[in-house]
Amino acid sequence: MVGGTNSFAAGIHDAWLIKTDSSGIVLWNCTYGGIGEDGASALVQTADGGYACAGSTNSYGNGNFDFWLVKTDGDGNALWNQTFGGAGARPCLLLS
Repeated sequence: MVGGTNSFAAGIHDAWLIKTDSSGIVLWNCTYGGIGEDGASALVQTADGGYACAGSTNSYGNGNFDFWLVKTDGDGNALWNQTFGGAGARPCLLLS
């Protein structure tokens, strides 16, 4: 599952990735983000067993809200993140 949280956030709002087993028991959970508002609303498992999360950030990038990709390993550890956008970018995904 992917979404956002204020509860465990480093900033105002962070992206939150939770892995559960087939019974819904949490195996691990990780947050990603900086001091601003960050969130994710799309998730795919990658061929290497990790995950790619897509969302938006105003903690990183060029300001305002930039499109944001976070790549993790199979345990949720961030391997890299990349932003796309300019100073006038608007949120491309809703943060909730």
